[in-house]
Amino acid sequence: MKKLLIALTAFLLTTATAFADEVVVKDFTIKQGGTAVVEIELNNPKETYTAFQMDMLLPEGITLATGEDGEALIENGSRLGSGHTIACSAIEGGVRLVCVAAMSDAISGTSGALCTITLQADRSVAAGQSYEGELVDVYFTTLETARNLQLDDVSFIITVESGSLPGDLDADGDLDQTDLNALVNIVLKKVTDYNQHSADVNEDGKVDIADVTKLVNMMR
Repeated sequence: MKKLLIALTAFLLTTATAFADEVVVKDFTIKQGGTAVVEIELNNPKETYTAFQMDMLLPEGITLATGEDGEALIENGSRLGSGHTIACSAIEGGVRLVCVAAMSDAISGTSGALCTITLQADRSVAAGQSYEGELVDVYFTTLETARNLQLDDVSFIITVESGSLPGDLDADGDLDQTDLNALVNIVLKKVTDYNQHSADVNEDGKVDIADVTKLVNMMR
């Protein structure tokens, strides 16, 4: 009888864990000086939710990316409707995300993307290393009772790859005459196979004489 109770308890615990509501962030890669679009998912077989709040803790040098208007680059996922408004802001050590629902609109379905958020890595972040990020203080509001339920914290791995420096055409870590010669040849259309990020020195989306001038100034 004792063995039966132990087995039954283990089964119930396993079943409860398998069907527990959870947020998910998959491991991702980001380049030095680059950005990565990170998807936050929710699996919720148990409850129906309307809104949420969570903090994403990030390693030093990886932060929230913003657009030209200074606003955070965050978008609704497939499970959020027009009645949902999602926002985020930088906090010490990471990012806080908040989603509110007009008229208590429910988050649709039981699995899939809640939102995407764009992160950026400083060039100072060591390449070839893996760092741990975490979602903590994860709260969801239920549809029926407007009460908060706290879900488990979630860890994920961020792998940083080497990123090219604008103007460093030969990727040797220095800006010198070799890079300048290469860039001039690109502008003259003598070279057509090149790294766009390295050649677009002023980062305006084009490679032209303005990039050559920028590189000359950077080499001084």
